[in-house]
Amino acid sequence: DAPHLPRGAPAGTWAALAAEGRAAGRRVVLDTSGAALEQALAHGRPFLVKPNLRELSDLAGRALGAEEAAEEARRLVADGAAEHVAVSMGEEGALLAGAEGVMRRPAIPIAAASSVGAGDSFVGALTWALAAGHGMATAFGYAMAAGAATLLHICGDSTKVLDDYAKTGADVIEIDLAVPLDYARQVVGQRAA
Repeated sequence: DAPHLPRGAPAGTWAALAAEGRAAGRRVVLDTSGAALEQALAHGRPFLVKPNLRELSDLAGRALGAEEAAEEARRLVADGAAEHVAVSMGEEGALLAGAEGVMRRPAIPIAAASSVGAGDSFVGALTWALAAGHGMATAFGYAMAAGAATLLHICGDSTKVLDDYAKTGADVIEIDLAVPLDYARQVVGQRAA
């Protein structure tokens, strides 16, 4: 019941790591759910947690809509469980609660191909933007854009990503191991020529 933890690890593992990080002056960002999230909020006091709406509802013990999620996130911040709570809510967009209040952004209107990885992209972009020195509002914008961009592609369709790369002239590319290496070399080689 503690996702993303090694088999047999206690649910309090993330709480202990978050508390250690906080004590060392680090900003710990945590994306987990269930007992691991509950323990982290009760004992770890992370800088930021990123549950989705279902995970926050499970934590609250009741189904939450967008407004109730904002209240729950605000309560967690006010109680000192985390400094910030970001909640991804699918078609309802996302919200970010902190001491300064709650920011809410609508979903970016796109035709989603798949939701796989969108939450991970959201929290990854948010974390990157904060580490790069951006403020919370700007980081939230990056998170929304990254989550929406992930929705545009079916996870694992790296051949399409490589084809798009060949057309756009981008300087950075991430290659999925599912793509035949010869094909990746061919596309990257065409761009280098």
